[in-house]
Amino acid sequence: MNGRPPSHLPAVVATLAFVTSAAAGPAEPAAAPASTRPASPALPLVYAGRGPPDPLTPGQAERVGREAAAFAPGGRAVWFALVGGNGWGADTSVTLYYAPDRSTPRLRSGLAVRASVRGDTVRPSEPFPYVQVSAAAVPFAGRPDAPAAADLPFEQPAGKGGAAAEVGDEAIVRLVDAA
Repeated sequence: MNGRPPSHLPAVVATLAFVTSAAAGPAEPAAAPASTRPASPALPLVYAGRGPPDPLTPGQAERVGREAAAFAPGGRAVWFALVGGNGWGADTSVTLYYAPDRSTPRLRSGLAVRASVRGDTVRPSEPFPYVQVSAAAVPFAGRPDAPAAADLPFEQPAGKGGAAAEVGDEAIVRLVDAA
């Protein structure tokens, strides 16, 4: 694979922004575009981006785990951290996904926070809503595991006037199914 999401993913996935440097870091031969590596029992890490990015060091992973808990909107539990950039002296960019607030067999939704870490400085974004849509033949069941690259959540698309609630769950599922 070439490090990009599979072409069958919906265009809305492109709205999931990563804070990355112009240099994505050294390519790893035969590396998959995304992988999951545990940072600790409490924080799975998923790597995806234009690289994949360099793996987090144990110190970075520990820091991300602490910050994920500190940034948790309303005390939510952390689901996983998506590492979109790390290496070449650039900021480490991480999107922290919190456990879904709602889950149906086809759609999960919740809040996420993007964080940029450089040295001792951590710059979080405001929380934003995400959605994750299952494949039609493989509905969601039970507690969510860290997803594979093709199944990553994406920022909930906004409707007319920017209101996320105007784009309903059924419309999002139909869009993903049509892609």
